[in-house]
Amino acid sequence: MTNSNMSTKRKRGVVLTDAGLKKLQRAILEEERRERGGKRFTQAELGERMGVSTSTLSRLWSLSSRTDPRTLRICFSAFDLSLCEEDYTLFDSNHINCLDESWEEDADVLNRAFSKNVGDVDFLPESELIVEPQTLAVNTARSQLISRFATMGEVSSEIALMDRSPNYDNRSKLTKCLKYPSGPLPLDSKLYIPRLPLEELAYQEIIQPGCVIRIQGGREMGKTSLMLRIIDRARVLGFKTVKLNINQVDINILQKPQLFMQWLAASISRQLGTEFDAKQHWDEEIGSNLSCTLYLKEYLLANLETPLVLVLQEVQRIFEYPNLAKELLPLLRSWHEEAQQDQVWQKLRFLIVYSTESYFHFDVNQSPFNIGLPLKLSDFTYEQIIELAKRYGIDWRDKDRVQELIKLIGGHPALINLTLYYICCQQFKLENVLQTASIQKNIYLQHLQRLLHKLQQNSQLLDVFKTMIMAKHDSHIDLSTTYKLESMGLIRLQKQEWVISCELYREFFREYLML
Repeated sequence: MTNSNMSTKRKRGVVLTDAGLKKLQRAILEEERRERGGKRFTQAELGERMGVSTSTLSRLWSLSSRTDPRTLRICFSAFDLSLCEEDYTLFDSNHINCLDESWEEDADVLNRAFSKNVGDVDFLPESELIVEPQTLAVNTARSQLISRFATMGEVSSEIALMDRSPNYDNRSKLTKCLKYPSGPLPLDSKLYIPRLPLEELAYQEIIQPGCVIRIQGGREMGKTSLMLRIIDRARVLGFKTVKLNINQVDINILQKPQLFMQWLAASISRQLGTEFDAKQHWDEEIGSNLSCTLYLKEYLLANLETPLVLVLQEVQRIFEYPNLAKELLPLLRSWHEEAQQDQVWQKLRFLIVYSTESYFHFDVNQSPFNIGLPLKLSDFTYEQIIELAKRYGIDWRDKDRVQELIKLIGGHPALINLTLYYICCQQFKLENVLQTASIQKNIYLQHLQRLLHKLQQNSQLLDVFKTMIMAKHDSHIDLSTTYKLESMGLIRLQKQEWVISCELYREFFREYLML
């Protein structure tokens, strides 16, 4: 290959690093405090200040859409910043390492080969930039990686030998680093499928003063995985974060709103590294709600130099305690409304995570569930399922078979992951999963038993669900029961009617309950 060709292949876009993003965001925040009295820039104002479009700004904040060094220089210089090498990167290291940590030795060789040839590409002339850069997908085959980078440097001979070995199996190596799918996906997981545009909307909203972001979805739909990424973005921006899980609160505290308000204040203080003294900061004469409000504003928020993101998980559990719900939920909304006119309250941003809407009547002017940015998680699409399969090292080209799988388990993220795990690690075939009930029970049994156990704990829910299995429609079930079944992921809304989420649930419970 000629030098000119090699140069062309190296000309790719760049993205901000976390350090670069934090550097720019801090400069913007400082400018807002110094010149605008704390008033935040809108996207349009920022674009005008930097001399770029709002769509360019969106790409800049995403850390996943490529731009060019010249644009970064323009944005940085607008706030008297110099663009340094550590502020941006040509490649995400995950793209080089691909899916398997067991490739460390191979990736190290590729990194060395790559690094020898990119030193002169950090600041490319504008005339040499490529608008649509070639990127490496996270599932890029190992042989493709070697082929793509071999021309850029010397690739170790042992990799070439391994590549020619008849016993080399990408999938078998992949299975060594895969763990059984359970719980949220870590930030560095290559199996995380972005729920676009939800992430981008959340990243843009979290920088807004006094914002509220609501993540809603049934059990195991990916709420916590998305939440972790929004929290990570907030931390990159230099924000304080406090994460509280309502499932961790004692029942006796949930039963008494006054105790809960003290628990809330004490828990926030503890995570911020301050001591909560009820005798000093709590006044029974003005009540728990106002005591909590004044403590949060005057003692915590007023002393913070950066915004605070308050994360509340499993908020639907509060619905089980009407007295608490009637006190707490309007209080949360009032704090958000105060932010419209109070700079101290503007530091507070909410991230509320829950599985279903409130299932008792609530004044719409007092509820926090009709304000802010709603992010409702739905099933994976066909395209997302195909992408996840690729990340497992599986190439699904039979569209009809994939549609059959969707009919069986829907696009339920947890069930799709389980299916792919067993196909990848247990050598099951998709056609066997689709056609063999015993295999389906083997793969999904733990998930199904958990749902069955929860139904058996509530006879009313169980009776209604039995009726829906037999009738194949909602049979005019009450709102409370509907929301509870939705939070479990057993039913979903389809064309204004509640239906069983997937055929797997219908067949399993019909057989088990002998209907």
